[in-house]
Amino acid sequence: MIEDGDAENWENAGMSDGEQIQAFYGPSSPWAYLGAERLYAIAERQKTPLLLRPIRVIAKNGGIPLRTRPQPRQDCLAPLLCTTLS
Repeated sequence: MIEDGDAENWENAGMSDGEQIQAFYGPSSPWAYLGAERLYAIAERQKTPLLLRPIRVIAKNGGIPLRTRPQPRQDCLAPLLCTTLS
C-alpha cells in the first residue's frame, strides 16, 4: 500500500486497466501550472488517461482569489499568471 506523502512510490505504481488520473485544479493557480508538466509525465509513464477537472476557486473550497490577496502577493503572482495563461 502506498502511504500519503510517498509520491515517488505513487508515481511508479502500476495502474490497472480502466483507471485514470483525475486532476482537479484552479485555472488561475500558479501551482497548477507548476505541477502540470510532472502530472503529464506521470500519466504518460503509467500509460493512463489523464482527466483534467478545472474547478472554480472560491472560499468554500479554500481558495483565495488573487484580486483579494494582499498587494505584495498579487505583485508576486501576477507576472507568472500573465505569462502562463496567455
